[in-house]
Amino acid sequence: MVGEGVCRVFICACCLNKGFYLFYLVVMCVVNVTFAVPEELHNIMRRHPEVKWSEIARKAMWDYARRLELMERLTSESRLSEKDVLELDKKVKTGLAKKYRELKSQGGKQ
Repeated sequence: MVGEGVCRVFICACCLNKGFYLFYLVVMCVVNVTFAVPEELHNIMRRHPEVKWSEIARKAMWDYARRLELMERLTSESRLSEKDVLELDKKVKTGLAKKYRELKSQGGKQ
């Protein structure tokens, strides 16, 4: 569930050199998201209050979102149909399985 948006303003500074600082504002708008977790996971989370669970969830979601965007960029101009992709997938997996069976029968030697 996605809640209301909140904007946070941060004043940041960085030292340029010899005491000269650059000050700038960072405005970050965020929304609160609520989701359910299994009871077993919740029990672990309660036993470790020192962990910033929201930060872990945020990083995991960013990682997944970045992979989705990469996949979209890679496939955006593709002329392959879904059927073509599935056929290619099957051929690659069949070839890999054959190669690994051959390596296994040779005792792992290449």
